[in-house]
Amino acid sequence: MKIVTRPRVAARIAGAALVVLMMLAAGISAPAQQLTTTAVFDLEQVLLNFYQDSAAVREYRRAEQEFRADLRAAEQLLDDYQRRRTTALDRNDSRTAGRLREDIEALQEDIIAMRERWFAEQRELQNSLAGEEFYQRLYDTVGFVAQDNGFTSVLETSALGTGLFWYSPEIDITDKVIRELLARYR
Repeated sequence: MKIVTRPRVAARIAGAALVVLMMLAAGISAPAQQLTTTAVFDLEQVLLNFYQDSAAVREYRRAEQEFRADLRAAEQLLDDYQRRRTTALDRNDSRTAGRLREDIEALQEDIIAMRERWFAEQRELQNSLAGEEFYQRLYDTVGFVAQDNGFTSVLETSALGTGLFWYSPEIDITDKVIRELLARYR
């Protein structure tokens, strides 16, 4: 029995065969490409652990506790204002609701300013503790730990605005970096 093919069908089959061959060729060369694996570490935690006995770190921890207490108090007050405003709206008390709306907006701005001041204080501490020599040691140590654990890139998690939304704890090398820094430089 003779099979009759049409020129368009034959061209499609030939094209599909060519695509399959190209995919196979690409698959053979794929193992030669290196897969990028990324680790993360927390610079703030590294600094606080490396300099844990310093007066600057003790002051930082005191300031952090104070900031957290102030933030909690402000957030609780904000919740109270919002509940009171809801109650005022339910009672059709537009005057009280309007005053509370202004108080809520002012408190929200205060909370934002409080966080910005804290972040600035964090950066100031990091800069005071970690000079150029420390950062060179840190760079060398992070590189060593990353390569020793099979990572090809490292992101710093405590930096503001990094865009790092989520990561698995399995790729967090913070504790390993701290141990290696202490072993090398203490």
